[in-house]
Amino acid sequence: MKQTESHSPLPITAEQFHSKFPRQLEINSDCAVDYGCPVCGSRGPFRVEVRDFVTLSDDGGYSFPDELQETERDPRCLECGYSGPGFHIDGLDEFLAKLSE
Repeated sequence: MKQTESHSPLPITAEQFHSKFPRQLEINSDCAVDYGCPVCGSRGPFRVEVRDFVTLSDDGGYSFPDELQETERDPRCLECGYSGPGFHIDGLDEFLAKLSE
């Protein structure tokens, strides 16, 4: 994994993302909807910090909740290593879906 520059990109629009990464047309439809790395254009996977409680029993069993809650920490791109603001891009997947029609 290569390291990225230490600067933090400003939030960008879906149009700006497409202009910067015109070959990136992957559409996310689940947990990473509207997420894209503002440095390399990756659509994931991303590393995010989550916190929640698990149910633990004395017999060694445990269960995770149905849904984990992300923390306020910035995601990390597993492609380029960037961690900082700008990953959530409003309307990105809707915009890319319209381009592919």
